Amino acid sequence: MLQAIRETLSGWVLIVIVILLALPFALFGVNSYFETNTSMSVAKVGETEITPDELARAISNERNYFREILGADADLDFLNTAERKRATLNRLVDAELARQDAREAGITVPAGRLRERILAVEAFQVAGQFDNDQYLRVLTSNGLTPARYEQSIVDETLQAEIGTQLRASSILSETEIDRHVRLRDQTRSFRSIMLLGAEIEANSEVSDEQAQAYFDANSGDYMRAAHVIVDYVEIKADDLVADEQPTEQALRAEYEDQSARFVTPEQRLASHILINIDGSDADAERAALVQAEAAKTRLDEGEDFAEVAKLVSADIGSSEQGGDLGWLERGITDPAFESGLFDLAEGEVSEPVRGADGYHLIQLRELRAEQAKPFEDVRAELSTEWMQSHREEAFNTLSGKLVDQVNASPKSLQRAADAVELPVQRSAQFENAFATGLFADPALRAAAFDDLAIKRNRVSEPIVIAPEHLIVLQVAEHQPSAPKSFDDVKDQVIVAIRAERRAELLAAQAKTLGDRLNAGESVAVIGEELGKAPNLAEAVVRTAASQDPRALAEVFKLRRPGAEPVRAAIKLSEQEWLLIELTAAVDGDPSGLDDAGRESVRQQMNNHWATLEFSGYLEHLRSVTEIEIDEARIP
Repeated sequence: MLQAIRETLSGWVLIVIVILLALPFALFGVNSYFETNTSMSVAKVGETEITPDELARAISNERNYFREILGADADLDFLNTAERKRATLNRLVDAELARQDAREAGITVPAGRLRERILAVEAFQVAGQFDNDQYLRVLTSNGLTPARYEQSIVDETLQAEIGTQLRASSILSETEIDRHVRLRDQTRSFRSIMLLGAEIEANSEVSDEQAQAYFDANSGDYMRAAHVIVDYVEIKADDLVADEQPTEQALRAEYEDQSARFVTPEQRLASHILINIDGSDADAERAALVQAEAAKTRLDEGEDFAEVAKLVSADIGSSEQGGDLGWLERGITDPAFESGLFDLAEGEVSEPVRGADGYHLIQLRELRAEQAKPFEDVRAELSTEWMQSHREEAFNTLSGKLVDQVNASPKSLQRAADAVELPVQRSAQFENAFATGLFADPALRAAAFDDLAIKRNRVSEPIVIAPEHLIVLQVAEHQPSAPKSFDDVKDQVIVAIRAERRAELLAAQAKTLGDRLNAGESVAVIGEELGKAPNLAEAVVRTAASQDPRALAEVFKLRRPGAEPVRAAIKLSEQEWLLIELTAAVDGDPSGLDDAGRESVRQQMNNHWATLEFSGYLEHLRSVTEIEIDEARIP
């Protein structure tokens, strides 16, 4: 299967899809001017290294992405977990695997096609035309280089193209769709009782000897995390040239230089009647022209244009609105249509115009002449742009000086600060796994806990944590991880021992009650004995919001009940067990789906299988590629 995919893809001309700038800006790295060279890697894919800085940037940019989505004050602690960081590293590894496989298969993106797409991005244009300075300015302000931005598009396109081919190769029968709907919409009815460790009477007495023995056996669970204090210099574009304002002369000069940008072109409010050509021969052409001329005759005889359009126009999108096309400018429509429209006087209807899609009768209903916005109307906009441009210029100049000084004196943060006339600030103490404020950013913590930074006391490479926001830092104090003393954690040890005792008693109780359930005793009888009313769930689906999702997951794993209910005791956690009595399982009814519903299910299943196939594709690449992961260097 995988070989077939590669053979299919290798003959394709891939079409580059330029996605919204916000996403690649959020998920890809920073300007190469600030990139660091290191001989150590957090992962190695074949002969290609993924550096700790690349991982830190990916983690940081993921944080920036979620900050944009959820807001500046959102709680993003879920991004600080070891599992999340490892998942980010796995995505970098997968991207590199796909890139290497594409290179080996000879898959390339034509430079001309890539250029076409970039030229079409409005953010890179000035007055409607691509501007290379604007292109570089936008990329730089978002921490990107052209090479990195273009590579990100190619990488995204490659994975999207493989996914598309996998979906296209998935053939689903109607029987498979029916089976899926039966399972998806299946309902189950059950009774349940939750057993909790907190309700168990356990011996709460813990002697010093017992606590000490438990601590000695589990001392690795009671470690004081390594922590650092760092000095740092921060450059933020928002803090630069805050008091500087553009002069009137400067703004007027900008207005003159960009005059074309502030011109609203001539617009024409148009309607049309479209006559399709049913065929490719001369007879079809003549027949369509005759119909168009007949419609024109009706208009000349006084019939209302909108009414005729509703009756005869083949343009489904506009005919119900009387042929209305709205306001049109030059360069939007088919050249022949545009010529016909812009040759008309206001209120006039054209003769039949042969366009790309048939014959048109065009009505010019109203005309707006070209208008230039006066300077006063755009003064505020020009002022904002001037300030932003000067902030960017100041940021780039100051950042350059800072980098030069760090390279010249890699062990003196004070000299770097003096060179840019900014203060050296000192952080509070923080750990590698978690910090608040500025150092909640994982890229900063990764730099602070970098082995070379700690052992050699070097100033870090500049770290761009957001567009036009840069930090360099130097470790001022480092305390390595160390065992906590028994006295420090005695109370925690006692709590752990008591919880362990309750868990053991709870497990024993659950086993006893589970045996009674298996022997045929009902949940209701056991509940009465325990003084617990069973939770009753009637005909609930897998995603029922009214039920504990963990309980639902276990209920839907049980076999179908027959004449007798299916009963079981299931462990949800060390302190939670569930007694379940499943009484009914009813399949969903696929006959209730209309055509649109069945097509929606088909698409969902195609996407699901494509995801699984793509995972298999990556697993195959992993199995044939040497991959080394240095767990210790994951921040």
